[in-house]
Amino acid sequence: MTCDGFRREIRFAATTDSPPNVGITAHLDRCAVCREWLVAERKFSDRLDTFARRIEQARPSAEGLLARLMKRFGL
Repeated sequence: MTCDGFRREIRFAATTDSPPNVGITAHLDRCAVCREWLVAERKFSDRLDTFARRIEQARPSAEGLLARLMKRFGL
């Protein structure tokens, strides 16, 4: 995902009640520029602030992710 694509996706997703997708969280993990952009945008937009909080809450810990995958696949 490019930075422009990320920003379009964030703006679209912030207007819906959909949970953050994996591409958004993965891009945020890799791209410091977009993390800084999101922090700056949050100051001016309540919807983006709410969505950014949902992203932070959706990031599972490695143990939690492993447990969810094992549960999903019956391991």
